[in-house]
Amino acid sequence: MVVGKRLLNYKLLQNPGKNGTSPYQKASDKKAWIKCKETFREVYDALEKDNPFPGVCHYFSEHLILKNIHGRKIISIYLMFLIFILLNWPGSCYAQSQKNIQSQFERLVRKINTHTLCEINYNPSKTAAIVNDDCRSAIYINFKTKKTYTIANKKPAYHIFAKWINDSIVTVEDSCGTGCANVVVFVAPSVVFACPVHEFRIKSLNMHEPPDYYHNRPLLIDVYRKIVVCYDDANNIQVFPLPKQPTIHPPNGYFSEKAEIRNNKLMINYQTRQGKVKKIMYGMV
Repeated sequence: MVVGKRLLNYKLLQNPGKNGTSPYQKASDKKAWIKCKETFREVYDALEKDNPFPGVCHYFSEHLILKNIHGRKIISIYLMFLIFILLNWPGSCYAQSQKNIQSQFERLVRKINTHTLCEINYNPSKTAAIVNDDCRSAIYINFKTKKTYTIANKKPAYHIFAKWINDSIVTVEDSCGTGCANVVVFVAPSVVFACPVHEFRIKSLNMHEPPDYYHNRPLLIDVYRKIVVCYDDANNIQVFPLPKQPTIHPPNGYFSEKAEIRNNKLMINYQTRQGKVKKIMYGMV
């Protein structure tokens, strides 16, 4: 009996999206297969840090519930097929991710060795560096882990330069015009943050005239106390803890107005302008 069911499942998978006898069954099968392929492509294209697997389970538990029994069987079959793919895919996905990172690492190391970079700033122990590839970029490279992280990419700046505070914290600054500077703080291996921009008025006190200069340089970064001191948008000075969680880059075309904690993990609810919803679970917080 079990062999017969397996054979039936195998036969159904030979014609995905085309099974069923009634129009409703065929439509259910086609819809289930399309959703399977979309979910698989989402998993395939996702970065390792995006962790799409909880989203897959949530998606199938809420969005593919059909009243037709045969339809549910078809979805169950495709779900088993998808689970099989996912269980066998992480190794190759991770390997591909590492291969891409390794490629960038090797490319930068080659440019370092051939002295074809615009600029490079090593940390005090020379175990890592900020690489300025084309005079408009800032890429963190770790020579021990052989990993990289793009801090700034092709910014319309006259010059980008880095200043290390210790082996893992560095400020990356670029000029944005006369009396203007834009500064981001990078905490290795994957945290990027910036203070709000503040207008400094020393001689020009007229609010209708441009300020003497404006920038968002931190007033203080204390590594021992793990704090950063910044001006805020209301012209007050605030003391913030140094961020620990990796910086999250929203998927292209998505925005978020809500986040929540589930099982001690951060989950962000994204959506597109067209209203398409996407929930992504991140690491422990």
